[in-house]
Amino acid sequence: LSQRLQDQQEMALNLNNIATAHLSLGDLATAQVYLEESIAMREALGDFRGAGYSYYNFAILLRDRKRYDDALAYFERTRKIASANQLRTLASELHKGRARLEEHRNDYRAATVHWKQYIAAQDTLLSAESAKAIAEIESKYEVAKKEKALLEQQLLLDQQALDIAQ
Repeated sequence: LSQRLQDQQEMALNLNNIATAHLSLGDLATAQVYLEESIAMREALGDFRGAGYSYYNFAILLRDRKRYDDALAYFERTRKIASANQLRTLASELHKGRARLEEHRNDYRAATVHWKQYIAAQDTLLSAESAKAIAEIESKYEVAKKEKALLEQQLLLDQQALDIAQ
């Protein structure tokens, strides 16, 4: 059962990715078909994280079709999922999507607000990633330092054993 669920999650992910490719090519009708399938599968599986990404892409599709109010509703669904599940990357992308939506609506004040929120979220993500990378490097350095000390100690013990044997 677990493997079957995993296959369905993978299928939903693949459907979302295919839809994204069609979106980028401007083939909105085909993208919509794949997104609707992806969303239905993810909702049936209770995969809210995945559904959040599909909702986001569906909002982009609706924006491109100039269905701005519907796009806002899907962006709001995305926001709720991102917030409830602490999906910072999705939350960041959401601000970029909202900024572009507001640009399409010629509401440049709202677009500016969302661009600023997007930039702040990106800065936070990069800071967290940098801190994690630094911690990993420091950890590797400490391990290497301890290994070197152990090797030096073993070398000294081997040298002493050799001296005793002679």
